[in-house]
Amino acid sequence: MILNHKNALVELLEHVDKQLFDTRFASRMHAMLMRDLISPEDLGRVRANAVRITATSYVPAASRDRLSADLGTLLRKAEQVEDPFEASFVLLAGLSYLQAFVDGNKRVGRVLCNIPLLARGLPPMSFIGIDRGNYLSGLLSFYELADASLLAETLVDAYEMSAPSYVAAVATQRRPRSVELRERTRIQNLVAQLMGEHVARHEAEEPIREHFADLSEGDREILVANITEVLSKVTPENSAAWGIDADAAQQYRDAIGSAPSFGLAGNSCRQCLWRRAEPARALRGHDLGFDVADNAAAGDRHAESGRGASQDEWT
Repeated sequence: MILNHKNALVELLEHVDKQLFDTRFASRMHAMLMRDLISPEDLGRVRANAVRITATSYVPAASRDRLSADLGTLLRKAEQVEDPFEASFVLLAGLSYLQAFVDGNKRVGRVLCNIPLLARGLPPMSFIGIDRGNYLSGLLSFYELADASLLAETLVDAYEMSAPSYVAAVATQRRPRSVELRERTRIQNLVAQLMGEHVARHEAEEPIREHFADLSEGDREILVANITEVLSKVTPENSAAWGIDADAAQQYRDAIGSAPSFGLAGNSCRQCLWRRAEPARALRGHDLGFDVADNAAAGDRHAESGRGASQDEWT
């Protein structure tokens, strides 16, 4: 399960802010998170059977067409929400409520809720240390009463508690910009190309600008600073971070004839990552883009039929 989460998070980071609010990406995340945990045929597939959730009378709708339509509506709604904290909450609560997949829906919600935050360069939502009892009770209140207040307060408290760790990290680390997250794969490929061609830092600016000609001038400037810094500091010891083996890194250092530079980065590369969590207090009572009451009624009808599997409340 840990490897599944790692792979899913890497996938998210490499594609953040690139049209991720669609059902195909949600299905891809579900497949990556639930690999080897459910039947392969159910990976990434919107379910067509009824499910039951532990400790609640709420039973989600079981129509695949209905669930697929509501999933698309929810994702479009989240994309339209300007405040990243609110959009994050819409994804977390909405995906957990819909239960669009046979299992692992809350896991998908806990991963995808970070898309709006990462896209704005904000700290991700960490569930380490969250009050699990309040989290689950908050979900049940939302499922049964359409009351999201306890869930929102629990998430805000957890976010405010985990955020200071990012302040400490920023004291010694630079903050990745949104464009650096979005262009992670292209950056790595270009670094490998420049090192393979033995291009020194002072010779790299023009090739970098040409490689990223499709981006805005501001984004290109950020990537010029990023990649030239990498070229000045790459060593056999740290080269694996960019997918470069140690021998290739040593050959590059020998070819350009200079030692790596480890001076402090300028202030422009050290903007504060943490934004006070107070705006997250807006995580209350949201329109998820579909009618919660209607879905609950549909679920009740399926509950009466006595069909469906039981899901673990944390998954």
